[in-house]
Amino acid sequence: LTVSFPVIASNPSWAQKARIYFLFPKAASTAGTINAAAGRLQNIKDLGFNVIWMMPVMKNALPIDQNYGPGYNIVDFSNVAPEYGTNQDFKNFVSQAHALGLKVILDVTPNHSSRLHPWSIDAHTFKTNSVYWNWYEHSTITANPNGLGDCLDADQFNYYCGFSDQLMNFNWSDVDMRTAMIDVYKYWITQMGVDGYRLDVYWGPHRRYGEAFMGKPVRDALKHIKPDILLLGEDDGTGSGTEAIYADHVTGGINGGVDAAYDFKLYFNQIRNFNFASPGIAALNNEIDNGGFYPGVNALYMRFMESQDEDRIVYFYSNNFVIDTLTTFKRTMPMASVLFTAPGLPMIWNGQEVGWGYGIPGAKEARNRSTINWNYQGKSILSAHYQKLAHIRGQFPAFTQHKRDTNHDAGVTSADSADFISVPTGNGVVYAFARPYPDQNGLTVVNFSAITQSVRLDLTIANDLQLSGGIQPLGSYFLNDLYNNTHRQLYGSQLDSVMIDLPAFGSAIYTISMTADSVIITNPVLA
Repeated sequence: LTVSFPVIASNPSWAQKARIYFLFPKAASTAGTINAAAGRLQNIKDLGFNVIWMMPVMKNALPIDQNYGPGYNIVDFSNVAPEYGTNQDFKNFVSQAHALGLKVILDVTPNHSSRLHPWSIDAHTFKTNSVYWNWYEHSTITANPNGLGDCLDADQFNYYCGFSDQLMNFNWSDVDMRTAMIDVYKYWITQMGVDGYRLDVYWGPHRRYGEAFMGKPVRDALKHIKPDILLLGEDDGTGSGTEAIYADHVTGGINGGVDAAYDFKLYFNQIRNFNFASPGIAALNNEIDNGGFYPGVNALYMRFMESQDEDRIVYFYSNNFVIDTLTTFKRTMPMASVLFTAPGLPMIWNGQEVGWGYGIPGAKEARNRSTINWNYQGKSILSAHYQKLAHIRGQFPAFTQHKRDTNHDAGVTSADSADFISVPTGNGVVYAFARPYPDQNGLTVVNFSAITQSVRLDLTIANDLQLSGGIQPLGSYFLNDLYNNTHRQLYGSQLDSVMIDLPAFGSAIYTISMTADSVIITNPVLA
């Protein structure tokens, strides 16, 4: 029996195995309430996800809507927005999720409050005589504003211009403000039972103040009361320099604040505008592997194809192409297979599993925030696909393993303890990679083209596969196609020349194993 004790840098084991479902109650039903959203919990469970990221539920300056007011203009950090329901409704939602084995992380705004929050109103009214004056910024701080610009309103309150003067930047160097916000975060954990937070615009306070005034004190306080929470920061989580935000990176005695952050580089550089050709696959492979750079031994990074801020992937993958509806949905499938079986935490935005947004004209908000038709035309193709991917990832540790390089400090380039190996396919539109794991190695092969492809793979991969005693020529091994639940028994001498056939935009996800493996799905979606 091995017993491990968490330290401040630890992230919970359930987070390392996370399949995140991002839920927006306003889009999840015509009622648009938390109680109605609870009706989706069993579906999310059946789909194979184990973590729900809930959009902000707190009272906003105006009723939360599906356009430009999705919940980040908060005027009351302690109460649920009345259009969503009550605090008890949300507490019930979390309890129901927990009963199904689901974790819930809540979206919050450490960067700002609404201009109409009572603290802000008092400070705007009484200026320096207000006890809340120093809770907000009153000068622009030299820091990268992410292209949004720094602005001051007429009363010298700082805000990001691109967010408008409705969102006032907090001053995290003020101890009273910091204490008040930490108390807010404690409340939703201790009284509502949430399992962590998605920290909106984490990059703002991080860049303006460093980790000493926000990241570290928030983490220290919350991990003290519930060590196994997940703290997901909206900030760059891959590439040189990003290690500073993670808890296992220490500079001058100050650790970073988050367990996980975003892989924005992968999304913006490769996924959104993927070109479905050989150069794109080579670039995708390099980005998936972070160019060999790992932010830290406990650093998790979230990977996604859609979000509340970006357009639907079906929009990007159909834009500028003359293709039919069926092909549009299928084009999204191989990329999803990659994200769910590569290192990182996969996330989908509600409706992604039915292809919601395809064919909806106008602004992106109409596609990515509108009320979802759960029987939309993409369901018959995509729902079974995502269900297989989520269950495969959840059931086979090769795909959820996280690089543990104990020989180096956080923020290193290293090939030690490799958990990801590119596998040459000899075909410019077929991408493959392995996830070495003792006696149950993972293998993903996807076809990014609109026609059937066949490839011959050398699965010995310079003996990097982890099989007991190494690959023996007369040894018997199983090539288990988890995606289709079929098995092939091969001799070790045959592993250097394995033929794989893939349909148009098809996926094959295997274990190369000592046993015949199958994925178990209790309530399969009918394709």
